[in-house]
Amino acid sequence: MRKITKSQAERVLAAVARQAKAWVTETCHPVLVQDWQWMDNPAPLAVVWEEGPYDWAYLFPHGGTEEEFGSRIPDVSARLPQNVFCEAVTGWSIAIYPND
Repeated sequence: MRKITKSQAERVLAAVARQAKAWVTETCHPVLVQDWQWMDNPAPLAVVWEEGPYDWAYLFPHGGTEEEFGSRIPDVSARLPQNVFCEAVTGWSIAIYPND
């Protein structure tokens, strides 16, 4: 299985931050975590943001309407690198996998 490169992971992180830019601050922002595991779901890389907008991960990357305040979340899927698959693990995290 192929590995996710640092550049690919950083592009995913940037796409999350761009999609939720209204909520991103200097002290409240998504972070990239290597070898992340939630319950029994290990991932080589993940974007984690517990303080982010409610259930943001379920709207990544295609966007939609955020439930808590009804904000429109843009589609950022075109910004993702090819051969990368992102999956919401919780409402506040996404796992990043190679998509061979």
